[in-house]
Amino acid sequence: MPFPCSLFFTRISAARVALLFLSLCGIATLPAQAAEASFAITRSAHETYSKSVCASEFGKGYRVADWRDIEAQYRETGSLDKFFFQSGLKPGSTAQVMLDGEPRVRKDPDRIFFIERHDGRKPSYFLAHAQINRNQLSLGSWSGARPVLCVRTAEASFAITRSAHET
Repeated sequence: MPFPCSLFFTRISAARVALLFLSLCGIATLPAQAAEASFAITRSAHETYSKSVCASEFGKGYRVADWRDIEAQYRETGSLDKFFFQSGLKPGSTAQVMLDGEPRVRKDPDRIFFIERHDGRKPSYFLAHAQINRNQLSLGSWSGARPVLCVRTAEASFAITRSAHET
């Protein structure tokens, strides 16, 4: 009988379920070659954040996501469906990101970069610095607290380890 993944909210991906089962077997993480980009959004909103906010909430190997990470996954898959599933970003929701490693607009440091899911219906007042798939997802900037989008990349180093009681 397959595991009833529907019991979990979208914040828990199939990869996280697999990691849970591996950890129960004493295997702490997946090897690097099995890892792929995975997105998650912090539970709490942050007006300013340290780069460790993602590792603090999701573990080693997670960092603040950059707009370029989302673009790369979109180029690879041709769709934002996987991104929306992994991150749990709902229509009208926002999350902070970086753009080319910068969390703030250089000319106006009070404005932080964030993404907003518009599903093609971007409001006329929304200043988009960039967009994907005809404004299905837009990159904007403004002040205020928002959750932070985090990413675990394939480049993150993961080691297979056995728990202490098995050695």
